[in-house]
Amino acid sequence: CCKGLSNAEIAERKGLGFIEMVGEELDDAYLKDLATLHVSPESVKRHHDLGIVYTPLHGCGVKIVPRALKEMGFTNVHLVEEQCVNTGEFPTVQSPNPEEPTALKMAVDLAEKVGAEIVCASDPDADRCGIAVRDENNKLVLLNGNQMNCILIGDAKAAGADIYLTGDLKYHDFQAAEDDIILADVGHFESEQFAKDVLFNIISEKFTNFACRKSEKDIGYVYYI
Repeated sequence: CCKGLSNAEIAERKGLGFIEMVGEELDDAYLKDLATLHVSPESVKRHHDLGIVYTPLHGCGVKIVPRALKEMGFTNVHLVEEQCVNTGEFPTVQSPNPEEPTALKMAVDLAEKVGAEIVCASDPDADRCGIAVRDENNKLVLLNGNQMNCILIGDAKAAGADIYLTGDLKYHDFQAAEDDIILADVGHFESEQFAKDVLFNIISEKFTNFACRKSEKDIGYVYYI
């Protein structure tokens, strides 16, 4: 919101209540809550030196993900420094989509150089991620959202969850439940559409000086008959 504004203009808008600067106290609170979701601290202790390469793809993930990994106990994390520069130009990729192999090329190259086992990338606003892991031939392969969802079913079962709620499973993924957990696939668009109303209400209530508008566009691609 401050791009292109001088320091004097920023100060003026802060005085009028149009800009509210957020400090590290918000990061601290987020990381504190994140620690309560830790599935297996014992596994991290055993594998703390697991080689991990992370790239934020020029986005905001660089501010929180490396710190989160460190505070969780991982000690062998490598950053793609060229992609840690925040810029909307995304100069090192054609598209900053972490689920596209081309976007992860620099991270995969670094992983091969340092011998890392896992590659993780977040998109510019850090609400989606792409993962690459080594297969039985020691080759790094990219996992799509369906595959990651299926893997996480085991974590949900290990954590003693009763229900695993997601928006993207394939038919045969349901076999992983093995009568130990309820799998609820509520759909991708179907689950996200309600977040729009929730966020609109929060922003409208918390930031009364902001002109907040809610899109009514329907972008669901599945039509039921």
